[in-house]
Amino acid sequence: MPRAPVEPMSTTISFPTDNLKLSPLLINPRSGEPYLQLPAPHENIIITPFRPEDVDSMVKFMNDERVYSFLGGPPFPYTHEDGVMWSKSVMERSQSLFRCMEDGNQFLDGCPVSSIREVYEDGSDVYIGDITIGRETPERTWVGPEDVDNLKKPVGDPTILYTVGGMSQLFRFFGLEKRNLKSLQDYLAPTHHRRGIMSTALRTIIDKWAIPRMNCQRITATAFVGNVASVGVFKKVRFEHVRDVSDAMNLPSGRGGHLMSVHLLEWVCK
Repeated sequence: MPRAPVEPMSTTISFPTDNLKLSPLLINPRSGEPYLQLPAPHENIIITPFRPEDVDSMVKFMNDERVYSFLGGPPFPYTHEDGVMWSKSVMERSQSLFRCMEDGNQFLDGCPVSSIREVYEDGSDVYIGDITIGRETPERTWVGPEDVDNLKKPVGDPTILYTVGGMSQLFRFFGLEKRNLKSLQDYLAPTHHRRGIMSTALRTIIDKWAIPRMNCQRITATAFVGNVASVGVFKKVRFEHVRDVSDAMNLPSGRGGHLMSVHLLEWVCK
């Protein structure tokens, strides 16, 4: 099916002016941009809102076998149009969450920062990956009947089941069809693999944001069967292996379109 033309992205996101409403996000004194900072030894890594100029780097990563072979969602080959579609939705979602913060809402239905960046000594930074958290969709084969109403629960409900890597909440929020917008899931540039960055970023998102600002109590995660590295990342952050699910996820047609089995892991707040 031909895609509709992609509308130009807005180039800016407006943020609350009251720093207390942004807590626990920090503010870049040079740009005014909110961010989360990873703890030592990765204090030079931050997580910010997506920027339009990140699209080119994202497209490059999504076409790198060292990245896409571990992801289930993105189409392949990944085009600039794919990147613009995804980025436009992520930025609009971030803007919506920042408006909720401006309104003084205690709990939010997601995290407004998702772009992982390395900051250099001169203060400049470079986009190196993505990490997202949102509600799990009940259509997933591994979601049980107790979570069939997961998307209908009010924001802040402690029984909501969240997931890291998927962005099904974008489909619900914007009324988009899943075949037209593929989630990217969590990933890092190959140059930054095996440094402990992703596990630290995930821990930061959970501890600094998901628990205090989403009232998050449960999170699921998946990794293709045999993906030892990703399972190790999750286990460092206290995810536990629940079970393996056979033929749980379809690869995009450009990568064969066949079914893949996954390891299912779960984190529970303690």
